[in-house]
Amino acid sequence: VVLPILWQALRNATPPSVVVNGGCAMRLPGPPICWPERAVTVMLLGGQDFFRAGISRDEYLQRTFENVPDSNATTAFFFVPEMKHMPQDEVA
Repeated sequence: VVLPILWQALRNATPPSVVVNGGCAMRLPGPPICWPERAVTVMLLGGQDFFRAGISRDEYLQRTFENVPDSNATTAFFFVPEMKHMPQDEVA
């Protein structure tokens, strides 16, 4: 997961990012991720992603959203229920 390293180094100056799957929006081991308030981030999340770890789709989305600061207005999520960890031809 590289984006959190860029966020930590560049903070709000991080270039706009498109993220496929939600790894950087998870509660990972180690220090909490410092999500910038103004870095533009678009995340594509799959409903069949193994990151869900057996929890409901609603809970998965809620946990993901909770990692974004309330003051952030530059992050967008696209949720594709049929998508696995990475987009596959059948969904495209």
